[in-house]
Amino acid sequence: MRKVISVIVILIIFFVIIFFVFTDKSYKLTKKAEEFYRENKIEEANDLLNEALQMNKLNRRAIILKGKISKHIERKENINNAEELYNEALKDLKNKKYDEARVKLMRSLDLIKQYSAENKSDEIETLSDNIVNKMNELTTKLANDYIEEAKIRYKNGELLDAYELLESIEFHDANIEQLKSKIAFDIGERRYNNILGADFNVSELEIRDGIYWFSRVRKDSELYEKSMEYIKTLKKYLSK
Repeated sequence: MRKVISVIVILIIFFVIIFFVFTDKSYKLTKKAEEFYRENKIEEANDLLNEALQMNKLNRRAIILKGKISKHIERKENINNAEELYNEALKDLKNKKYDEARVKLMRSLDLIKQYSAENKSDEIETLSDNIVNKMNELTTKLANDYIEEAKIRYKNGELLDAYELLESIEFHDANIEQLKSKIAFDIGERRYNNILGADFNVSELEIRDGIYWFSRVRKDSELYEKSMEYIKTLKKYLSK
Protein backbone atom coordinates (compact mmCIF):
# COMPACT_ATOMS: atom_id res chain seq x y z
CA MET A 1 0.00 0.00 0.00
CA ARG A 2 2.81 2.33 0.93
CA LYS A 3 4.50 1.56 -2.40
CA VAL A 4 1.33 2.48 -4.29
CA ILE A 5 1.01 5.76 -2.38
CA SER A 6 4.67 6.52 -3.03
CA VAL A 7 4.24 5.93 -6.75
CA ILE A 8 1.16 8.17 -6.85
CA VAL A 9 3.00 10.94 -4.98
CA ILE A 10 5.95 10.68 -7.36
CA LEU A 11 3.65 10.85 -10.36
CA ILE A 12 1.85 13.87 -8.96
CA ILE A 13 5.15 15.65 -8.32
CA PHE A 14 6.32 14.73 -11.81
CA PHE A 15 3.19 16.11 -13.50
CA VAL A 16 3.30 19.26 -11.37
CA ILE A 17 6.89 19.84 -12.43
CA ILE A 18 6.00 19.20 -16.09
CA PHE A 19 3.04 21.58 -15.80
CA PHE A 20 5.13 24.40 -14.39
CA VAL A 21 7.90 23.80 -16.92
CA PHE A 22 5.47 24.00 -19.82
CA THR A 23 3.59 26.90 -18.25
CA ASP A 24 6.82 28.83 -17.79
CA LYS A 25 7.89 28.15 -21.38
CA SER A 26 4.40 29.05 -22.62
CA TYR A 27 4.59 32.46 -20.95
CA LYS A 28 8.11 33.03 -22.26
CA LEU A 29 6.90 32.31 -25.78
CA THR A 30 3.95 34.66 -25.24
CA LYS A 31 6.29 37.42 -24.09
CA LYS A 32 8.39 36.99 -27.23
CA ALA A 33 5.22 36.94 -29.33
CA GLU A 34 4.19 40.26 -27.76
CA GLU A 35 7.52 41.73 -28.82
CA PHE A 36 7.00 40.52 -32.38
CA TYR A 37 3.47 41.95 -32.32
CA ARG A 38 4.75 45.39 -31.29
CA GLU A 39 7.25 45.19 -34.15
CA ASN A 40 4.36 44.32 -36.51
CA LYS A 41 5.82 40.87 -37.20
CA ILE A 42 2.39 39.30 -37.19
CA GLU A 43 3.20 35.90 -38.70
CA GLU A 44 6.15 35.32 -36.35
CA ALA A 45 4.02 36.31 -33.38
CA ASN A 46 1.22 34.01 -34.49
CA ASP A 47 3.58 31.01 -34.79
CA LEU A 48 4.88 31.56 -31.24
CA LEU A 49 1.38 31.92 -29.85
CA ASN A 50 0.27 28.67 -31.45
CA GLU A 51 3.21 26.95 -29.78
CA ALA A 52 2.51 28.66 -26.46
CA LEU A 53 -1.15 27.62 -26.47
CA GLN A 54 -0.23 24.03 -27.28
CA MET A 55 1.78 24.00 -24.06
CA ASN A 56 -0.82 25.81 -22.01
CA LYS A 57 -4.33 26.24 -23.40
CA LEU A 58 -5.25 28.40 -20.35
CA ASN A 59 -2.56 31.02 -21.02
CA ARG A 60 -4.76 34.09 -20.83
CA ARG A 61 -2.17 36.51 -22.23
CA ALA A 62 -1.69 34.27 -25.24
CA ILE A 63 -5.45 33.92 -25.77
CA ILE A 64 -5.97 37.69 -25.71
CA LEU A 65 -3.08 38.38 -28.08
CA LYS A 66 -4.25 35.57 -30.36
CA GLY A 67 -7.58 37.35 -30.76
CA LYS A 68 -5.84 40.59 -31.79
CA ILE A 69 -3.55 38.81 -34.21
CA SER A 70 -6.42 36.87 -35.78
CA LYS A 71 -7.97 40.19 -36.82
CA HIS A 72 -4.69 41.27 -38.42
CA ILE A 73 -4.42 37.97 -40.29
CA GLU A 74 -8.03 38.18 -41.49
CA ARG A 75 -7.42 41.76 -42.60
CA LYS A 76 -4.35 40.78 -44.60
CA GLU A 77 -6.16 37.83 -46.20
CA ASN A 78 -9.08 40.04 -47.19
CA ILE A 79 -6.78 42.64 -48.71
CA ASN A 80 -4.90 39.95 -50.64
CA ASN A 81 -8.20 38.51 -51.88
CA ALA A 82 -9.36 42.00 -52.88
CA GLU A 83 -6.17 42.55 -54.89
CA GLU A 84 -6.60 39.19 -56.56
CA LEU A 85 -10.22 39.94 -57.49
CA TYR A 86 -9.23 43.37 -58.77
CA ASN A 87 -6.54 41.89 -61.03
CA GLU A 88 -8.99 39.26 -62.30
CA ALA A 89 -11.48 42.03 -63.05
CA LEU A 90 -8.86 43.87 -65.12
CA LYS A 91 -8.38 40.72 -67.21
CA ASP A 92 -12.15 40.38 -67.64
CA LEU A 93 -12.36 43.99 -68.82
CA LYS A 94 -9.70 43.35 -71.47
CA ASN A 95 -11.69 40.33 -72.63
CA LYS A 96 -14.92 42.38 -72.61
CA LYS A 97 -16.45 40.21 -69.90
CA TYR A 98 -18.10 43.23 -68.35
CA ASP A 99 -20.62 41.51 -66.10
CA GLU A 100 -17.96 39.26 -64.57
CA ALA A 101 -15.65 42.24 -64.09
CA ARG A 102 -18.38 44.24 -62.38
CA VAL A 103 -19.13 41.45 -59.90
CA LYS A 104 -15.46 41.02 -59.03
CA LEU A 105 -14.91 44.75 -58.57
CA MET A 106 -17.88 44.96 -56.22
CA ARG A 107 -16.69 41.95 -54.20
CA SER A 108 -13.20 43.42 -54.05
CA LEU A 109 -14.49 46.74 -52.77
CA ASP A 110 -16.68 45.02 -50.17
CA LEU A 111 -13.62 43.21 -48.80
CA ILE A 112 -11.58 46.35 -48.14
CA LYS A 113 -14.04 49.17 -47.49
CA GLN A 114 -14.28 48.26 -43.80
CA TYR A 115 -10.51 48.59 -43.49
CA SER A 116 -10.23 51.82 -45.46
CA ALA A 117 -12.42 53.40 -42.78
CA GLU A 118 -10.44 52.16 -39.79
CA ASN A 119 -6.93 52.11 -41.25
CA LYS A 120 -5.92 54.76 -43.75
CA SER A 121 -2.86 52.93 -45.05
CA ASP A 122 -1.49 53.91 -48.46
CA GLU A 123 -1.89 50.32 -49.66
CA ILE A 124 -5.62 50.20 -48.89
CA GLU A 125 -6.33 53.73 -50.08
CA THR A 126 -4.58 53.13 -53.41
CA LEU A 127 -6.39 49.84 -53.99
CA SER A 128 -9.72 51.37 -52.99
CA ASP A 129 -9.23 54.33 -55.37
CA ASN A 130 -8.25 51.99 -58.22
CA ILE A 131 -11.32 49.82 -57.70
CA VAL A 132 -13.69 52.79 -57.52
CA ASN A 133 -12.17 54.35 -60.66
CA LYS A 134 -12.54 51.11 -62.60
CA MET A 135 -16.12 50.69 -61.41
CA ASN A 136 -16.94 54.22 -62.56
CA GLU A 137 -15.33 53.55 -65.94
CA LEU A 138 -17.22 50.29 -66.28
CA THR A 139 -20.52 51.84 -65.20
CA THR A 140 -20.12 54.58 -67.82
CA LYS A 141 -19.13 52.04 -70.47
CA LEU A 142 -22.13 49.79 -69.73
CA ALA A 143 -24.48 52.75 -69.58
CA ASN A 144 -23.38 53.96 -73.02
CA ASP A 145 -23.70 50.46 -74.45
CA TYR A 146 -27.19 50.05 -72.97
CA ILE A 147 -28.28 53.44 -74.28
CA GLU A 148 -27.14 52.60 -77.81
CA GLU A 149 -28.79 49.19 -77.65
CA ALA A 150 -31.98 50.76 -76.28
CA LYS A 151 -32.06 53.24 -79.16
CA ILE A 152 -31.71 50.40 -81.68
CA ARG A 153 -34.54 48.43 -80.06
CA TYR A 154 -36.67 51.56 -79.89
CA LYS A 155 -36.26 52.14 -83.62
CA ASN A 156 -37.17 48.49 -84.22
CA GLY A 157 -40.36 48.92 -82.23
CA GLU A 158 -39.17 46.83 -79.28
CA LEU A 159 -40.36 49.42 -76.80
CA LEU A 160 -40.55 47.30 -73.64
CA ASP A 161 -37.09 45.87 -74.19
CA ALA A 162 -35.70 49.35 -74.82
CA TYR A 163 -37.28 50.69 -71.63
CA GLU A 164 -36.03 47.79 -69.53
CA LEU A 165 -32.49 48.34 -70.79
CA LEU A 166 -32.59 51.96 -69.70
CA GLU A 167 -34.04 50.96 -66.34
CA SER A 168 -31.08 48.64 -65.73
CA ILE A 169 -28.60 51.53 -65.92
CA GLU A 170 -27.34 52.39 -62.43
CA PHE A 171 -27.25 56.16 -62.88
CA HIS A 172 -29.85 58.15 -64.78
CA ASP A 173 -28.93 61.53 -66.22
CA ALA A 174 -31.35 63.97 -67.84
CA ASN A 175 -30.89 62.50 -71.34
CA ILE A 176 -31.66 58.98 -70.16
CA GLU A 177 -34.74 60.17 -68.27
CA GLN A 178 -36.03 62.03 -71.32
CA LEU A 179 -35.54 58.98 -73.51
CA LYS A 180 -37.36 56.83 -70.94
CA SER A 181 -40.24 59.31 -70.92
CA LYS A 182 -40.44 59.18 -74.72
CA ILE A 183 -40.50 55.37 -74.75
CA ALA A 184 -43.01 55.21 -71.90
CA PHE A 185 -45.27 57.63 -73.77
CA ASP A 186 -45.08 55.54 -76.95
CA ILE A 187 -45.91 52.37 -75.02
CA GLY A 188 -48.83 54.13 -73.39
CA GLU A 189 -50.01 55.49 -76.71
CA ARG A 190 -50.02 51.98 -78.17
CA ARG A 191 -52.21 50.85 -75.30
CA TYR A 192 -54.41 53.93 -75.72
CA ASN A 193 -54.98 53.39 -79.44
CA ASN A 194 -55.73 49.70 -78.90
CA ILE A 195 -58.30 50.56 -76.24
CA LEU A 196 -60.03 53.25 -78.29
CA GLY A 197 -60.04 51.07 -81.41
CA ALA A 198 -61.35 47.95 -79.70
CA ASP A 199 -64.66 46.55 -80.96
CA PHE A 200 -65.34 44.82 -77.65
CA ASN A 201 -65.19 45.63 -73.98
CA VAL A 202 -61.64 46.32 -72.81
CA SER A 203 -60.47 44.84 -69.51
CA GLU A 204 -59.68 47.03 -66.56
CA LEU A 205 -56.14 45.59 -66.56
CA GLU A 206 -55.47 46.89 -70.09
CA ILE A 207 -56.75 50.34 -69.16
CA ARG A 208 -54.65 50.53 -66.01
CA ASP A 209 -51.62 49.36 -67.97
CA GLY A 210 -52.05 52.32 -70.33
CA ILE A 211 -52.43 54.69 -67.39
CA TYR A 212 -49.31 53.24 -65.81
CA TRP A 213 -47.14 53.96 -68.83
CA PHE A 214 -48.40 57.50 -69.24
CA SER A 215 -47.71 58.09 -65.54
CA ARG A 216 -44.06 57.16 -66.17
CA VAL A 217 -43.60 60.30 -68.27
CA ARG A 218 -41.69 62.92 -66.31
CA LYS A 219 -43.09 66.36 -65.60
CA ASP A 220 -40.18 68.04 -67.38
CA SER A 221 -40.94 66.11 -70.58
CA GLU A 222 -42.64 67.88 -73.49
CA LEU A 223 -45.00 64.89 -73.59
CA TYR A 224 -46.16 65.26 -69.99
CA GLU A 225 -49.30 67.36 -70.60
CA LYS A 226 -50.44 65.11 -73.42
CA SER A 227 -49.87 62.09 -71.16
CA MET A 228 -52.10 63.64 -68.50
CA GLU A 229 -54.84 64.19 -71.10
CA TYR A 230 -54.63 60.54 -72.14
CA ILE A 231 -54.79 59.45 -68.51
CA LYS A 232 -58.00 61.45 -68.00
CA THR A 233 -59.56 59.81 -71.04
CA LEU A 234 -58.56 56.31 -69.90
CA LYS A 235 -59.92 56.90 -66.40
CA LYS A 236 -63.31 57.60 -67.97
CA TYR A 237 -63.23 54.07 -69.37
CA LEU A 238 -62.71 52.75 -65.85
CA SER A 239 -65.94 54.34 -64.69
CA LYS A 240 -68.01 52.80 -67.48
